[in-house]
Amino acid sequence: MTQDHAVPSGSFRRDRSRPGAAAGIAANLAAAIGLFAALPVHAYCTDGRAPSLEAEFADSDAVAIGVATGQHRVRDARDPEGYAATLYDTTIERAFKGDLPRRVVVRSENTSSRFSMTIGTRYLLFLTNDGARFFVDNCGHSDAVSDLDQGLLPRIEAWRRNEQK
Repeated sequence: MTQDHAVPSGSFRRDRSRPGAAAGIAANLAAAIGLFAALPVHAYCTDGRAPSLEAEFADSDAVAIGVATGQHRVRDARDPEGYAATLYDTTIERAFKGDLPRRVVVRSENTSSRFSMTIGTRYLLFLTNDGARFFVDNCGHSDAVSDLDQGLLPRIEAWRRNEQK
């Protein structure tokens, strides 16, 4: 047996016994990248944080349902992708916590902590205001309303009522 045939399965070494294998793998990889590139991507939380829903509600400056209505990028020629952040124009439909205007801008940094939003989609947003802008902690529970657990909004509504007392 040659050394090429002794390579364990899962190796990235070229399989010379199947001449078209590399092209097939490349085509499948390109298709997968294309599929996933079209989906909104939430950042991977590398610091191990996973706040409980209750803690995130308590720590947020505002909690609301909002619809992303527009977006524009903050250009930065030094960034490999050409922009530093995306600003999402967001219409607030319902506030559970905090005093929010009808329209807010949510800033999403072009880093691993980005919270991508799709225009026209309704989101449950746990918002922090740093004094200049609102942003979402991607390690938290903000998500598209259509993807939420059915019991989540009634729990948040109950917390809103308790805060008003």
